[in-house]
Amino acid sequence: SGRYLGLESSPVFYGCLKANFRDLAGYTDSQDMFMLIDIPEAVIDERIKYRVVCPKCQTSRNRKLLITSKLGYDEKTGEPYLICDNPDCDGAQKMVSKEGDDLGIAPIKGRLTKDEEILKTVFSLHGIPKILLRNHVPVTQAKKYFDDYELTPEYILAVDKKTKKVMVKEKPWTIKDDNGVECFSLLAPPVMVAMLKQMAEVLKS
Repeated sequence: SGRYLGLESSPVFYGCLKANFRDLAGYTDSQDMFMLIDIPEAVIDERIKYRVVCPKCQTSRNRKLLITSKLGYDEKTGEPYLICDNPDCDGAQKMVSKEGDDLGIAPIKGRLTKDEEILKTVFSLHGIPKILLRNHVPVTQAKKYFDDYELTPEYILAVDKKTKKVMVKEKPWTIKDDNGVECFSLLAPPVMVAMLKQMAEVLKS
């Protein structure tokens, strides 16, 4: 199987990237490659702010972008919530927010800055193929390259007072990328397809 180096922003990795790159490259007879994904900060911010987890199995979902098949609501506040639907989790657990998630990307802003520095470092390295992925596409170009089912939707939850059931409405979700361009965020499958296509080209070369 081929080997690849996915990049993350830990201080240890960042400090050793240049120093150890020559030792990593060619370590086996398999093809070396860099894999980088461009995700707008607005996407990361929303995924953190609306993240909820099961207190028992720690399964993670998102109240806005990745809901569960089971829903409930608080009779006192009228607020809807997600119920864990992990088949390996015993019992229906109300999913809850993690402490600090309401701050979004603020606590990890320094880490994101290091991500930018790592990307610049990788682009300055020559001789190793690079797989470049984008998590988003400008709204003006989306219809040309993607179908609606490949775009991340936004879910709006509301309680019907008559039936006392949680109703779900779905609408297109857009964000501003780091350059202020209105974009759709892609779901995982089209990004994975792009990765496999590029990886196949690298391995054929």
